[in-house]
This record gives sequence, C-alpha cells and structure tokens, in this order.
Amino acid sequence: MALLGISGVLVTGAICAAALNYASIVQNESSDANRFRIRVTSLSQGFLQSRQIASDFLRKPSEVSIKSHDEKYERQLADLSSVETFAAALSGDDPLKEATSMRTVINLYETRFHNVVACQRNLGFNEDDGFQGKLRRAVHSVEQRLAELNQPRLTILMLMMRRHEKDFILRAEDRYGDKLVDQEAEFEATLAQGSLPADVKSQILELVPGIRAEPRGSLQIPPGVVSQIPPPARQDKGLLV
Repeated sequence: MALLGISGVLVTGAICAAALNYASIVQNESSDANRFRIRVTSLSQGFLQSRQIASDFLRKPSEVSIKSHDEKYERQLADLSSVETFAAALSGDDPLKEATSMRTVINLYETRFHNVVACQRNLGFNEDDGFQGKLRRAVHSVEQRLAELNQPRLTILMLMMRRHEKDFILRAEDRYGDKLVDQEAEFEATLAQGSLPADVKSQILELVPGIRAEPRGSLQIPPGVVSQIPPPARQDKGLLV
C-alpha cells in the first residue's frame, strides 16, 4: 500500500499509544486527564473504523459507506479538538505536543478517500451505474442490432470486446486494455469485409463509438489512487497497530 497512507496510520497510532500511556499514569490526578484518555481512545477506535469502512467501500461501493466514513471523520475531528486543547497546556518539550500533527494526517486521509470515491463514482457503483452503465447499454444496443441482422461472427467479437472490458475494469492491467483495442480493430475490419449494406454498416459503426466513448482510464480506478487507502488495521487494546 502507499507509503504515505501507511506512514500516516503509523504516526497516528504512535501518538495515540503515547497519549494513552500518559493518560493512564495521570488519570487519577485530574478529570481533564481522564477526559483526555477517553478522547484519545475514541480517536484511535474511530480511525480504525474509518479504515475498515474504506476497505468495505473498495469491495462494495455504496453511498451508505461514504456517509458512514464522513460521520466518523467528523467525530474524529471533534475528539482531536479536545486532545489538542489538552496537549496545548503541556510543556513545550512534551512528546504529546505531536498530537497537533494528527489533524493533517486525518484530513489527508479523508481527502484521499474522497479521491477514490470520485473515481469509483465515475466508473459506477455497479454495472448499471456511471460509465459501466453507459457501456452496458451501448453494448446491448449493438448486440440487439446484430441479432436482428443475423450476424453471429460480429456478435461473438462484440462479446469478446465486452469480456476484455470487464477484465480491464476488474484487474486494471494494461494488457486487457490492449486486447480490447485489438478486438475493436478486428470487429471493424470484419464488419467492413462483410456483405451488409453500406448504410447498415454505418448504423452499426454509429453505435460502436458509444462503447468507446470514454478514454481507457475511465474504465478503472487508477491503482495509485486505490493504494492511498491502507488496509484495515487490527485492533489491540484500543490502539492503532
């Protein structure tokens, strides 16, 4: 996974661990210290939950996951504000002063999650949505027309194009994109060499651009964007690990 995503998790986890250790030592000295410990625990658990929600979103995109992730983010900011207030009163060389750096990490994580959301929304949350939906409808239009014309060879080529497109979406490997380009060229060459009337060929070619209406990048979420979301963390005594 991306170095920055993991480093942010490690920074947050280290600060939370130090804060919890500190709070356990002084928790009997003041109610402020006890509230500090509670907030740090909540912040740590909230970040764990956000990572799990992000991972779930990658497996099954939904508006519910987006809303849940945003709610966790707002809660983390509220907890962090309390942690920062407590840390501000500590001596200048206290390591817990580093708690102020967590805001940058958490904000960056939220931004990167929404970068993934934006790419996925463009692609579509399911096969009927976004570019996937446009692609599916375009393919069905071509398949229907070819069936009416009794063109099994062209239909087979169209189905192979669809298979390569799905492989490219799921695996994000350029070789499947290259296969798609080659298949498109073969489809058009076969159509041109066939015995269909010129006006019918033109009609089919007018439908095919709907399948290629978007650049290849629209068929997938860039791997670099996905890698900005670290994997779910395990939970150990309330700390990020």
